[in-house]
Amino acid sequence: MIPKLQRVIVFHRANSPVTQQSMAVARLAARQLGVELLERPVSSVDDLHARLKALRPREADAIFYVSDA
Repeated sequence: MIPKLQRVIVFHRANSPVTQQSMAVARLAARQLGVELLERPVSSVDDLHARLKALRPREADAIFYVSDA
Protein backbone atom coordinates (compact mmCIF):
# COMPACT_ATOMS: atom_id res chain seq x y z
CA MET A 1 0.00 0.00 0.00
CA ILE A 2 0.93 3.65 0.09
CA PRO A 3 2.22 4.50 3.59
CA LYS A 4 0.99 8.12 3.68
CA LEU A 5 -2.33 7.52 1.93
CA GLN A 6 -5.06 9.59 3.60
CA ARG A 7 -7.49 10.82 0.93
CA VAL A 8 -8.76 8.88 -2.07
CA ILE A 9 -10.97 10.59 -4.64
CA VAL A 10 -13.60 8.61 -6.53
CA PHE A 11 -15.44 9.91 -9.58
CA HIS A 12 -18.60 7.92 -10.22
CA ARG A 13 -22.01 7.98 -11.89
CA ALA A 14 -24.46 8.47 -9.04
CA ASN A 15 -27.45 7.11 -10.96
CA SER A 16 -25.90 3.74 -11.81
CA PRO A 17 -27.02 0.75 -9.70
CA VAL A 18 -23.70 -1.01 -10.39
CA THR A 19 -21.78 2.06 -9.24
CA GLN A 20 -23.87 2.30 -6.07
CA GLN A 21 -22.93 -1.26 -5.20
CA SER A 22 -19.25 -0.60 -5.93
CA MET A 23 -19.32 2.58 -3.86
CA ALA A 24 -20.76 0.70 -0.88
CA VAL A 25 -17.79 -1.68 -1.04
CA ALA A 26 -15.37 1.25 -1.47
CA ARG A 27 -16.84 3.05 1.58
CA LEU A 28 -16.44 -0.05 3.71
CA ALA A 29 -12.86 -0.57 2.54
CA ALA A 30 -12.02 3.09 3.20
CA ARG A 31 -13.34 2.82 6.77
CA GLN A 32 -11.37 -0.37 7.37
CA LEU A 33 -8.19 1.19 5.99
CA GLY A 34 -8.69 4.47 7.81
CA VAL A 35 -8.69 6.62 4.69
CA GLU A 36 -11.06 9.39 3.67
CA LEU A 37 -13.09 8.68 0.55
CA LEU A 38 -13.81 11.84 -1.43
CA GLU A 39 -16.85 11.03 -3.55
CA ARG A 40 -17.39 13.09 -6.68
CA PRO A 41 -20.46 12.12 -8.72
CA VAL A 42 -20.29 12.94 -12.43
CA SER A 43 -23.00 12.93 -15.05
CA SER A 44 -21.01 12.93 -18.29
CA VAL A 45 -17.54 12.71 -19.76
CA ASP A 46 -17.45 16.50 -19.99
CA ASP A 47 -18.38 16.71 -16.31
CA LEU A 48 -15.57 14.29 -15.46
CA HIS A 49 -13.07 16.33 -17.47
CA ALA A 50 -14.16 19.52 -15.71
CA ARG A 51 -13.85 17.91 -12.26
CA LEU A 52 -10.41 16.51 -13.07
CA LYS A 53 -9.23 19.93 -14.24
CA ALA A 54 -10.62 21.48 -11.04
CA LEU A 55 -8.58 19.19 -8.76
CA ARG A 56 -6.28 21.16 -6.49
CA PRO A 57 -2.71 20.05 -5.75
CA ARG A 58 -2.67 17.56 -2.87
CA GLU A 59 -6.48 17.47 -2.70
CA ALA A 60 -6.23 13.69 -2.86
CA ASP A 61 -3.42 11.19 -2.56
CA ALA A 62 -4.92 8.74 -5.06
CA ILE A 63 -7.75 8.23 -7.52
CA PHE A 64 -9.86 5.08 -7.28
CA TYR A 65 -11.62 3.89 -10.44
CA VAL A 66 -15.18 2.61 -10.12
CA SER A 67 -16.63 0.96 -13.21
CA ASP A 68 -20.31 1.28 -13.98
CA ALA A 69 -20.37 -1.55 -16.50
